[in-house]
Amino acid sequence: MKLGIDARMLIGVWKNRGIGIYIQSLINPLKKNSYITILPRNQKVENINNISKGISFFPIWEQFILPFLINKKAFNYVLFPSITSPVFNKSHPKKIIIVYDLIFMMPFKELPISHSLYNNFGRLYRRIIAPLTFKKSNYLVTISEFTKNELSSKFNISPNKISVIPCSITDDWYVDLPTPAISKEKYFITVSGDSPSKNLERVIESFSLFVNNSTCNNFKLKIVGVAAKSQPYFMKIAHKHQIENNIVFEKFLTKLELQMLYRNAWCSLTLSLQEGFGIPVVEAMASGTPVLCSNTSSLPEVAGQYAYFANPKCIIDMSNMMIKIAKKSNIERDEIALQALKSSYRYSESKVKVKIVDFWKELGLL
Repeated sequence: MKLGIDARMLIGVWKNRGIGIYIQSLINPLKKNSYITILPRNQKVENINNISKGISFFPIWEQFILPFLINKKAFNYVLFPSITSPVFNKSHPKKIIIVYDLIFMMPFKELPISHSLYNNFGRLYRRIIAPLTFKKSNYLVTISEFTKNELSSKFNISPNKISVIPCSITDDWYVDLPTPAISKEKYFITVSGDSPSKNLERVIESFSLFVNNSTCNNFKLKIVGVAAKSQPYFMKIAHKHQIENNIVFEKFLTKLELQMLYRNAWCSLTLSLQEGFGIPVVEAMASGTPVLCSNTSSLPEVAGQYAYFANPKCIIDMSNMMIKIAKKSNIERDEIALQALKSSYRYSESKVKVKIVDFWKELGLL
């Protein structure tokens, strides 16, 4: 059996981001000689059989160069990790499409355009190509039951065609016991980005209401993952609400630095408008830190019952929950952190690997 992999997300900046890490976990159980990675010219995945040809501009490469490379090798299966795939392809390998979320399909009145032209172009491209891709796919892999249900209902796809393989975190994320609440530092952490779906503008506004509460004005909000070029935009919002001294944009962090930031935080915030999964929720829970997350999309599924929830469109609701968490007793915060830690083990690498192995066995690749 031959497997081809569109490997653009396994190189460059992507390989250490959520998408790249997820793809790597998905193919880890496979023998390296059982698949071939396919890439634009002058690009390769180290220590793997590669095919590379064509320009790297992804719509051109995906729709015109990639089909040619697939036809050349006569694969039995091809794995497409970017939600989309070639619409026209003369050969007929079975298509495996990974769908992380359907955020790109949200109406523009619910999810405004990004201030990044690249992100806006990618969103429009997926809105056009993804429905055609889903129609022609043989297998869909998604990361939550929420997205599976969305796929099934919005695109009339049989649930039997969709496999749920959640994201996972490595064992070194898990603490033996949470840092005692009494030793936590007075800051909230949010691992975000600058896309509108991450809802960072509203998070900063709600944090400003929280800070203006007389008992909470010494808290800080530490923001991880926002590119330096986008930070001034969000600092203007903080300045407008007179909380710029309470906002900290973290520089690039090593994995250990990020883990320590989680472990010492008072609370972790994941207040996105929509998420296909929400890996920061699991990272925080495994770190022994209470979580406040949105009451929408996949986040209640991932967080379970040991988290706090708020309406991500309501600044007052988010702020009130921050105040409520800040005023919880040490005993209450220790208890929910411990229970959340235990709950998060279902997303450990070893637990999720069982689902991955079962998937590849079903396809005859293991």
